[in-house]
Amino acid sequence: MKFEEGSAGDRFRFGAIRVREFYMREFFSLDGAFNKYAGFVADMVILSFLWIFFSIPFVTIGASTTALFYVATRRLANREGYISTDFWHAFKANFFRATLLWLIVFGIIFMIVWNMLLLPDVIEEMGALGSIILPAQVIILIEVLFIATWLFPVTARFDMGFKETLKSSFFLANRHMLTSFLCLLTLVALGVLSLFWLPLLLFIPGIYAMAASYLIMKVFKKHRPEMDKDPMLELREFERQRDEERRLASLGILKEETEMIYELRNKNGMKMTVTPLGCAIISLEVSGVDVALGLDSAEDYGKKHPFFGVAVGRFANRIDSGKFTLNGVAYELEKNENGIHHLHGGSNGFDKTCWSVGEVDGGRIVFLHESPDGDSGYPGNLRAKITYTLTDANVLRIDYEAETDTTTICNLTNHSYFNLEGFDAKDVYAHEVEICSDKITAVNDVLIPTGDFIDVTGTPFDFRTAQTIGARITAAGDVNNTGGYDHNYVLRGEGKAASVFAPKTGIRMTVSTNSPGMQLYTGNFLDGTVTGKGVTYQKHSGFCLETQLFPDGINHPNFPSCIVKKGEVQKFYTEFKFDW
Repeated sequence: MKFEEGSAGDRFRFGAIRVREFYMREFFSLDGAFNKYAGFVADMVILSFLWIFFSIPFVTIGASTTALFYVATRRLANREGYISTDFWHAFKANFFRATLLWLIVFGIIFMIVWNMLLLPDVIEEMGALGSIILPAQVIILIEVLFIATWLFPVTARFDMGFKETLKSSFFLANRHMLTSFLCLLTLVALGVLSLFWLPLLLFIPGIYAMAASYLIMKVFKKHRPEMDKDPMLELREFERQRDEERRLASLGILKEETEMIYELRNKNGMKMTVTPLGCAIISLEVSGVDVALGLDSAEDYGKKHPFFGVAVGRFANRIDSGKFTLNGVAYELEKNENGIHHLHGGSNGFDKTCWSVGEVDGGRIVFLHESPDGDSGYPGNLRAKITYTLTDANVLRIDYEAETDTTTICNLTNHSYFNLEGFDAKDVYAHEVEICSDKITAVNDVLIPTGDFIDVTGTPFDFRTAQTIGARITAAGDVNNTGGYDHNYVLRGEGKAASVFAPKTGIRMTVSTNSPGMQLYTGNFLDGTVTGKGVTYQKHSGFCLETQLFPDGINHPNFPSCIVKKGEVQKFYTEFKFDW
């Protein structure tokens, strides 16, 4: 074969052939008389070596540049997740996928260049056997594409290091490898047979392409949702879970404890599920209707949510500016409501605590918790006990007990959201409510009590006779810009506090307590951002009747005392009786 100097392309092609001849002579001892079968093997080895040798820098530089550009542009554009996320995690999130794409790009470029330079001469030297090289290259490229479809989902894993990712990638591709191996065996068999009958070569690419295409479609169908995801979505979810586990660990909560669920039943078919995390009531089934709004899993109660079903403490409701004075000592609590006031015991209150389970007996469960001195700023070591009892009289009774080693304040309640039409009902407007109260505590525009009381006569707050919630909820919300009812009712005394009836289901709930006050809250801050049990909770989709001491009671001497002294046991109870 003779080559003459000509264009730059000819000189480059001539150089490539000289390189090929050098490898043939030095590494495979092929010189002069040319063995076409050994030459075919040698060409494949040379091709593979050159592909690997050139692909490493090409793909590494290309993938790194792509990933850096992708992350940098999104950080500059302030895309969600790319600013708050560690840069290395974000880079890694995109590097693996960029690597797969650049491998494919390089494979195509390499095949085109190699074929333009050497393929005509290889076919001329090897005859019929040389013609199998092009289909073989096409098949190799299909293999790369095929494996890439399997590896794309695993490249979005961010809880693993580089080695673990590769290991996971290998095992994920195992099923494909078996299929691919069978296809390659078929290819080899057809190749051998083609030595005796040349036209058989024409069937090889077609048969393999059909088989590979079918399998690739199956893979795409299975993994397309994962492949379409922005890797940062999964990264943010991983980081959220990691941070949540760290937060729980800082509170001494094991992940396994947050997933425990207990069920209470009575002989009439009522049943209730609760979890130690926040003493949360997850569900309450009455006459086949779950009347308690809730979240998807027990673990979700350790995350931020609108206090669905949880025990609230140390102090339920608000404390003005998070400050109070007790026995001449000034205390300052966390200002977790808009940075101004203290609400429901703080961001790590009793609702985010994993309580110990004391006793479980059919329809009764006891939860225990010890809150150390200084917890959320409160004085004294407080021992709290909450007991849920589901009786055969269709009564859910909640008993609250608290004692301390140092004078402190305490106000415990349960923050369950009810909807007697079912947790998935649209709103509570049709519920008929009766409250045994003649006045409410007056509040300012940020719902802090002024110390005065308002007679409910002639106001939207008058429920001394049954009224539907929806009839005057807008007017009630306009009084303090609350968006609905969010007010403390001054109860007349121990016994019946309220009654709620849902005409649609015929379920009636009667509330009794020895607490002096009760907060009527109509889910004014539910805005469609919270989901649970397959439902998106909208404004006014549930109501709360929180029996309690008065809000900010420690700062108002004319309010019932919330002080607990050493040696005393603070005891309150609430009963929810259901009839249908």
